Amino acid sequence: ATYHWFFPNGTRARAMARVGNDVRLLLADGVNAWVALEDVTPLPAGSALGPATVGSVTATSGMDRVAIRIRGGWRVPFRIEQRDGGITVALCSAVGDVNWIRHGETRGMLRDIRWRQKASDVVEIDAALTTRLWGYRARWERNDLVLDRSVGARAPRAISLRVRGATAEQDPSRRTPLRRQGAAMPRAR
Repeated sequence: ATYHWFFPNGTRARAMARVGNDVRLLLADGVNAWVALEDVTPLPAGSALGPATVGSVTATSGMDRVAIRIRGGWRVPFRIEQRDGGITVALCSAVGDVNWIRHGETRGMLRDIRWRQKASDVVEIDAALTTRLWGYRARWERNDLVLDRSVGARAPRAISLRVRGATAEQDPSRRTPLRRQGAAMPRAR
């Protein structure tokens, strides 16, 4: 199954219906998602549940990565879409109050960041990259959504070998290289 929406711990959304052990969440006007009842915790009475305010956006670089930090009023459901030349983050149950977008030295990887209020309760942040995107990590730090992208990350190389009529492939994320003489197969003990 493909995941479109991310709901890290602490994400707030309005529950609209329950069918068996599933709960339907209202993410934005006309946008719903079903989640397991066991993954839902009711908020205390009086908790704010209106749209979160998305504030300033900052891009910074570290030793080996560029991070885009999106300030939010609280954790909201979000969706990330990769495309050639960039990445788009849609934050639901949110309104934009982006006073500034700041990006200093980003090791030449980030071309531009823009935001827009896509719908009355959906904010989109679009980051245009100068290099091809080969992965990212999204996480919440308090109420800031942080997207990390490693600088200089390369596309994984697919490696396949012919071994006595069968094809074996190495997982591109595997760190140990194949030996030049051939792949070592696991042995039963």
